[in-house]
Amino acid sequence: MCATVPLAASPFVQGVVNSVDTITLSAGEAVLLTSGTSPVGVSFRETTCTGYLSQTQRFSPPLSNACTRPSVLLPRSPAKEAQYGTSCFDLIERLPQCTYPTIMPSTITPACRSMLTDALSYGGCMRSYEQGAVKHMNTWRAYQSSANELWGNSHDTLVLLDGYGRIVTTLSY
Repeated sequence: MCATVPLAASPFVQGVVNSVDTITLSAGEAVLLTSGTSPVGVSFRETTCTGYLSQTQRFSPPLSNACTRPSVLLPRSPAKEAQYGTSCFDLIERLPQCTYPTIMPSTITPACRSMLTDALSYGGCMRSYEQGAVKHMNTWRAYQSSANELWGNSHDTLVLLDGYGRIVTTLSY
């Protein structure tokens, strides 16, 4: 059977029809090619925000949990401490990557809650993209959207061809 690697979004933008293009790999990059459908509706390149998508969708294999640290997305400053409270930034410094805090201390101000709700999500993280806090990762997630498996679970050979039909690599298992 022959299958084409699908087009992908780079970066994936939630809530819109994404622009897609050919996946082009540089040295050290990889494509995880899946027979099924994308949990987000499109193939995409992972970024340092994609781990947030695991809060609402299931990915197999799991997404990288290498999100930009909350303290980088929401840096502490005297002006921000005055606006949101010091306990807000104490909480931010303790938060694990790729998660939104579901239980917040009573010392957190309503302004802090609002800021955390807006910033610590996939969309909030991606809004930091223009400021350089978000980076592309070396993994692409490509989904064939096929109802059937495209290759066997054992004793099969995959041949990757470039755009000119030349063999890039083969994998036998």
